Amino acid sequence: MIGAFLRRSAIRDAAERAEQTLEMVGLAAYVHRRAGELTLGGRRRLEVARALAMEPRIVLLDEVMAGLNQTEVQEILDLVVNLNASGTTFLVIEHNLKVVRAFARRVLVINRGQLLAEGTADDVLGNDAVIEAYVGKKRA
Repeated sequence: MIGAFLRRSAIRDAAERAEQTLEMVGLAAYVHRRAGELTLGGRRRLEVARALAMEPRIVLLDEVMAGLNQTEVQEILDLVVNLNASGTTFLVIEHNLKVVRAFARRVLVINRGQLLAEGTADDVLGNDAVIEAYVGKKRA
């Protein structure tokens, strides 16, 4: 509800927005649980819900997939792809290349504070400089 208060001043309106947001991210059944009782994947969904409750034009996700197992990664990826298809714009900082390939329309690779490559996921992930930066010169 705290995030919803950014755009809604009445408690009832903020509660309604919070419930809608929990429904969007698949947490409606857990509305009366404490955040600490959720799985790591559930807590990540809650992080997304907190941002969405504010009704932003753009959502920043910084390594939201870190520490998740493959099933949880796929669930969060599906959630973000569906939210994006519904009109929410995401700026994603992510090292998981599966996520980058599946989601990103435009990829920027920054290495040591400098722009290394920019373009589609396939173009950027096939770039020799990007490969070298990720796996090292000897392995590249």
